[in-house]
Amino acid sequence: YSAEQMQAFGRLLEALASRKTALTRLAAGDDALARMLQRAPAIVAAARETVSDRMKSPTQQVAAAGLLGRDEPRRKEDLDLLATLLSPQAPAEVQRAAVTALAKLAYAEVPERLLKNWPTHSPALRLSIIDVLLGREAWAAELLGRIENAQITIADIDAANRNRLLKHAKEELRTRAGKLFSTNANPDRQKIIEDYRATLSLKGDAKSGAAAFARACATCHKIDGVGLEIGPDLRALSDLSGVSLLTSILDPNRAVEPHYVAYLCTLTDGRQIHGLISAETTASITL
Repeated sequence: YSAEQMQAFGRLLEALASRKTALTRLAAGDDALARMLQRAPAIVAAARETVSDRMKSPTQQVAAAGLLGRDEPRRKEDLDLLATLLSPQAPAEVQRAAVTALAKLAYAEVPERLLKNWPTHSPALRLSIIDVLLGREAWAAELLGRIENAQITIADIDAANRNRLLKHAKEELRTRAGKLFSTNANPDRQKIIEDYRATLSLKGDAKSGAAAFARACATCHKIDGVGLEIGPDLRALSDLSGVSLLTSILDPNRAVEPHYVAYLCTLTDGRQIHGLISAETTASITL
């Protein structure tokens, strides 16, 4: 079956699901539609083969991923197949298609599949997975459990999604999120911040500040042609309060945006490369 045929069949399944109509019910008739739907098992079987075949094009794999997980007797097999697509070796659009397919399946096993190989997921994939998990109450609880057990770090949750958890409709989840995110501060660093708070009343000296920046900050930040573009653009932070800047400088690990998390990549020749992901395409990752 072609990608177009699989996509068309996927749209049919979506329409049936929205109308709460079972495919088996329509296929039980004797008209043209029923005869066409009786081919469904063959289409889904072809989709399973396509998804696991790395020689197929990303377009074919994306179309095939959308058909998996709806066959209850083979649910575990389909979930495992979709989970195999969440790897750095799969094209980015195929990974996204797997997340989308899993998101539509209201099974308790889905979060485990999405989070199983969390350390290997790219920043973009992590954001997609977190967005999916926050879409269902039980899955959001599973995510919080992983953070509480230190299987996922607080730094992996960006500010927008922290806010979603802190304002969750479920009081229990709001409370758990509040405890997690309020304890993110390092007590030792907090004491240092308090010790330096008095400096906020001093008059600034741009010349001395530039020298301090070149000495202590330029290895990660760049401004006016000085430094390296590894951390955030400091010009975008000019509207922050003095207290916020002081906290960010003295306790930089308190809040790290996901796209500033470093990755360790092992190449097929055994070498390892460490750095930030600056670009990700179907065929490559740039550090």
